[in-house]
Amino acid sequence: MVLVGNPDSVHIGSHLAEAAAAAGYHVRFEDVRVAYDASAWRQRIDWWLCGRRPSRLRQFSAAVVEVCRSFRPEWMVSTGLAPIEAGALEAIGTLGVRRMSYLTDDPWNRAHRAGWFMSALPLYDAVFSPRRANLEDLRRLGCRRICYLPFA
Repeated sequence: MVLVGNPDSVHIGSHLAEAAAAAGYHVRFEDVRVAYDASAWRQRIDWWLCGRRPSRLRQFSAAVVEVCRSFRPEWMVSTGLAPIEAGALEAIGTLGVRRMSYLTDDPWNRAHRAGWFMSALPLYDAVFSPRRANLEDLRRLGCRRICYLPFA
C-alpha cells in the first residue's frame, strides 16, 4: 500500500502506517509536507492568492504517481486534505491502484476549502469520513463510494 499523509505522531497517517505494518502490509509512506516545501513568502502567496494551493502540488502529485508506478501497490490511501491533483489520481487509477481517502478534515471549511482539492475528491474510488455532516455533501460532489468511519 502507498500511504499519503503526515508521518508526525499527532497525525492519523503515522497511526495508519503503524497499523498496516502490524497487520503485515508492506507500506510505502509519502510525506505530504514535501508538497508545502517552499520559502515562507511563496507558501503565503500560493495559499492566499492561488486557492490554498501547496507550493509543490504538481511535483508532489507526479511523485505519488511515480511511486505507484514503481511500487505497484494494490491501494493508495490518502489522509486529510492530501495534496494530490485530479490528473494524478486519474493516472493512478489507470495503473489499477484503488484510490481511497480518509478525509479527516472538512473540505467545506472556509479555512481549508480549495478548488483543486474539491475537483480531485470525486476521483477516489472510496472516501471515508468521520463527519456524518459531510456525507451528503460528498454525494452531491460526485464521490462514488462514501463511508462513515469514526475516529477510533
